[in-house]
Amino acid sequence: MDTPLFLPNVAPYSLSASDKERYLLQTLNELRRFHRERCPGYALLTEDMHADNVDRIVDYPFVPVSVFKEFDLHSSQGDLAVIKSSSTTSNSAAKIYVDKESRKRQTRSANLILGDYIGHETRPYLVFDLESTVRGTAGFSARGAAIMALAHMASEFIFVMKDSEQGPVLDTEALKKAVDKIDGRPFISYGFTYMLYQAHEALRG
Repeated sequence: MDTPLFLPNVAPYSLSASDKERYLLQTLNELRRFHRERCPGYALLTEDMHADNVDRIVDYPFVPVSVFKEFDLHSSQGDLAVIKSSSTTSNSAAKIYVDKESRKRQTRSANLILGDYIGHETRPYLVFDLESTVRGTAGFSARGAAIMALAHMASEFIFVMKDSEQGPVLDTEALKKAVDKIDGRPFISYGFTYMLYQAHEALRG
């Protein structure tokens, strides 16, 4: 009997490796059919793969990230949020369209995975980024979306970076006040890797 595509009562990391692979492959095949039927651009990208099902995950068609910089690819209409990546190799940002149902699933996934690690109690949220990253249209950037994915676990937000001519830098005074305010209580913190590295180097200096 096939594993159902939705497993509401299965805890994260509780499946065996073989069950996870079977579940993932089945889900990817369903998604591939869904997007081929509803997104002409994706159908063109995968037109050389005529089989309805891919038998191995390694055979699943990969899509170059540059495609999302050059074309608008989405399989849903209506209420779509646009998540833009940070431009690193060109002046163009990749654009990922996310519908309402997908946003709900992302929130649920974050709840289940993080709750499995640290529980479901809210706690201070130390953010190694600028507050402006989650405000207005900036909130639809990859950085803003990643920060807000943990919002449901935050009793309060504490941003510890400030803007400068060189871009975001650590606000050491804000960090000190945050640590004093937290006063040994459990907390969560988040930042993109380069932000955390920059903060680490600033504290070392």
